Amino acid sequence: MSPEQFTKMLRQSNASVSSLRDQIKARLSWTKAFSNELRGRITISNTDIDAFIQRIKNNLGKTEYLLAEIFLPVDDPKQDRNVKQLAYKIVSDIAENRRLSLPWPVSYPRHLALNKAA
Repeated sequence: MSPEQFTKMLRQSNASVSSLRDQIKARLSWTKAFSNELRGRITISNTDIDAFIQRIKNNLGKTEYLLAEIFLPVDDPKQDRNVKQLAYKIVSDIAENRRLSLPWPVSYPRHLALNKAA
């Protein structure tokens, strides 16, 4: 996708290009600061590298997701309790390293949402 196509897609979604740019800058700054702080405290062994390579080989051909944020909208106050229960279930699944079993389709949108307020 070209930068122009990406910008057009953002605008069609009513997402602010400048907000996205600011979010990316903030994320990169945070990542840089965090990695500088931790770099001296982390040691990666050959065993760690071998285990990582093996995990990649084991998952070859399988769908994988890099998840940074889950947005659960509450458009109707009546949904609040159900959305909270879903949020607790997701947190529990992640904490227990379980596969996420999201109840799609339900009344929650299954699309990525850009935070327009950020």
